[in-house]
Amino acid sequence: MKFSLGIKKHGRIAASAIRGHNARTHPTTSQLVEEAWFSKEGAESIVPFNAELLAEAKGLATRADAVVAMEFILQIGNQTDWRETPTDETPWGKPRSEEFTKPRIKALVAAAKKAIYAEFGKERVICMDLHLDESTPHVQVAIAPIREVEHRIRRTKKEIKEGKPSELKTKKGLQAKYWLDGKSQVAALRQRLHSHVNTIFECTYQKYVEGEDREPGGLPYDPTKAAGAINGPKPEPKFFDKFVIGQAENKRLKEEVRVLNQRIDELNRQLQVQFSRSKNHFSEMEKLEKKLAEQSDFRKKAVSRMAEAERKTAAVEQASKATIAELEATRERLQAVTQEAAQWEALAKLPFAERMALLKQQRAEQQAENGPTGTRGLRPGG
Repeated sequence: MKFSLGIKKHGRIAASAIRGHNARTHPTTSQLVEEAWFSKEGAESIVPFNAELLAEAKGLATRADAVVAMEFILQIGNQTDWRETPTDETPWGKPRSEEFTKPRIKALVAAAKKAIYAEFGKERVICMDLHLDESTPHVQVAIAPIREVEHRIRRTKKEIKEGKPSELKTKKGLQAKYWLDGKSQVAALRQRLHSHVNTIFECTYQKYVEGEDREPGGLPYDPTKAAGAINGPKPEPKFFDKFVIGQAENKRLKEEVRVLNQRIDELNRQLQVQFSRSKNHFSEMEKLEKKLAEQSDFRKKAVSRMAEAERKTAAVEQASKATIAELEATRERLQAVTQEAAQWEALAKLPFAERMALLKQQRAEQQAENGPTGTRGLRPGG
């Protein structure tokens, strides 16, 4: 059987309802019909309700949301361990024989007392009750989270000015966080209580492992899964019922197969449409790639032609510069020849005597500069 522990925290108002529910002073929604109880009374008091302790806890509350009572539900096994298979006459499942349940219930009470007293102390127990009128026998206990708490005494202005250190004082206070402060601390509490219970009533405890698909501590109580409830264990179907159920299941499965086949056909049609579209897209992509390749080739040719044109332009520019230089030299030479021809023409127009005198003068000047020379070296004019 598995060990499980339910935990509730109560404030001022909710704590007032503990006695009525736990001691069964009035009917509760979780009770089954009397025929389904494990005893005639349906509940037993293990530790009577301590109204003074609850009042003390309420008096220590300094905040509106203070936890004045912690409630624990200790259970071993589930309803399939404690009850027979449900039938049409007993849909909640008849409790197993007293030979089976009585010693185990006694062990459950002893184990719960040992675990609660060891963890919280008997002085903190507001009440402890055994419930035998629900799906599974369990012990429900309320604890007052009263502890000796240290706090600093407020100093006066004079003491602060004098540098007097603050003093610690111990007094009673509520401290539910000492046991229930976070998931890891609650898990450790469950493990400690199980270790105490297991010494009297052997049971298993499944630890929560990080990453598991469940909440730490298990799932919350679901009343729909109680014995005889809508989601609780159901009676074994009879042969005829199995036949009818089988026929209905077969019909349901056939209809499900038909719907699935229709869905497959629809998906195949959609797949064909998508394939056709993909094929068209692929063809368009090929055309586009071909066009891009052609454009790339044209771009390469254009770049090559531009480079060739630039080379030819550079050659033409160089040739033009050489031609311009040659034209300049030719123009200067033409100017010199034209000037010399004009001088010879002017000399030819002079009288013979003046022309000869001028030639002699030039010859003399030339001889003075260069030495004796013939008429070939004469200049046409002065």
